[in-house]
Amino acid sequence: MILDSGRQRSRNQRYPSVQQRFRTWCAECAIDPQAASAVAVINFLAQGRKENRWANSTVRSYRSAILDMLPDPAAVTSDPAFKEFFQALGDLTIRSFDRPTYDISTVISTFRRWGDNPTLAVTHLTQKLCWLLAMCGFLRPSDVARIDDDRTECNNNALKLVIVAPKEKRGGCRVEKVVHIHHHTDDRLCPVSAYRAYHARFDGPPDAVCHSDFAGVTYRPLIRSLRNPKEAIGAERIAKHINAVMGLIPLPAGAQRPKARALGSTRAAQAGASWTDILTQGFWASTGIFDTETGKGTGPTQ
Repeated sequence: MILDSGRQRSRNQRYPSVQQRFRTWCAECAIDPQAASAVAVINFLAQGRKENRWANSTVRSYRSAILDMLPDPAAVTSDPAFKEFFQALGDLTIRSFDRPTYDISTVISTFRRWGDNPTLAVTHLTQKLCWLLAMCGFLRPSDVARIDDDRTECNNNALKLVIVAPKEKRGGCRVEKVVHIHHHTDDRLCPVSAYRAYHARFDGPPDAVCHSDFAGVTYRPLIRSLRNPKEAIGAERIAKHINAVMGLIPLPAGAQRPKARALGSTRAAQAGASWTDILTQGFWASTGIFDTETGKGTGPTQ
């Protein structure tokens, strides 16, 4: 159960490149990577932070990968210098809650122009649907990829989506997340209408796929390949569809491009949505998670 868990398989896929990078650095410094001390790990991470401008999350991700390859990781993590390094890393970072304002009028005008065209390309329709689901449902690309379309309920007023085993957990267990998205008065901007139009472009449903973390769990995905409509696409391709629309948004000076789900929840708050509704829609356990999500991609000062 431990060695064959989905999380362990995912970790085994991500960690080798990081560990090889650490081994190469150790070879240059004449250090045995299997006997690396806390100081050696600190120096590697500090060098990457300074020279390559790694974000705090990257440093912590590399830390996990390196500790996973050491025979006695507890000896490193218990070292006072190791603890002090990560405390200093947090002390040197300033997280800003002064969010820039993003003008999405160009996206709205583009969707209205697309909506007037009855022969809208499937590529544009896919980009539009993925972006609307991310914005209105506060969904990650991996969430959109794991929508079980066999269990989707769609009527004139709302769209009910079931996401199989997303990133969120409850009580330490993976869950099935249910998201409700209501219609918009303008059909050209309506996620429910976009969903119906997307479905109408295909003759039949795609093939069922296995969940990446649960071999025995299958579902029929909503978003499919444009080249072969019977095949599903992954989170990376869905992220590219979303980013194609996000690229239409002009960026304020000094700001980075936000994630669609962060922009959606921020605009919901600015429009007067209650904290309770936002947390429920995002399936977040606390307002602290909302602050973290809306801060991603908006360029915190470091």
